[in-house]
Amino acid sequence: MMKKRMMIPLAALMLTACAGDDAEEQPEETVQEIEQPEQNDETEPDDHQDQDEETTGDPTQSASVEQYVQEQREAYTAELEEISFTGEPDDLMGIILEPATNSPGISVGVPLSYQFNEDDGQRQLTVHIVEVSEDLESGPNHQFYTHDIQDIRVEEDTYIVETEGETFYFEMFTESDSRLRSEDGELLIPSHYVPSELISEWQEEAEEAGG
Repeated sequence: MMKKRMMIPLAALMLTACAGDDAEEQPEETVQEIEQPEQNDETEPDDHQDQDEETTGDPTQSASVEQYVQEQREAYTAELEEISFTGEPDDLMGIILEPATNSPGISVGVPLSYQFNEDDGQRQLTVHIVEVSEDLESGPNHQFYTHDIQDIRVEEDTYIVETEGETFYFEMFTESDSRLRSEDGELLIPSHYVPSELISEWQEEAEEAGG
């Protein structure tokens, strides 16, 4: 790291032996070099401000984009059929199941959502779960595990989803066909799955419209 040197006169700090001494007998002015860390001139406030603007963007524009995407999402899902669980395996496809409880905290190891969709003809189940992070200061460790679905069947009012390495169970309610219960006892509320490609397209449209 480069350092700056600051020259400090020491003669100004010395006391003369007597007031009548000649100027020639005065000690010559000496200097001492004190090294100080040089300030980083490359990190100017303006540079930081420009970088922050490029990273975070205009909050007003971000809110406008989010609102537009939400409106498009609602219009898209409004055209889809109402979700109901009738005991058919295809009931699960194209939906997201999320816990109905609005807990302020995050339960480690408990799935936050189950997403059922199809990719290139392959049915998939993506589970969003929070795991314990090795670095406690880094916050929650969100993980998304995607499983290829091998089979979906219904036995005794329970959807059984078999994947390559794990089997998931979702129990139906006799008094309601609009919700399910996970094998952990969590009440699950469904919503329509919206492809990420559509969301990206809506975001681009909103950004272009906003200039």
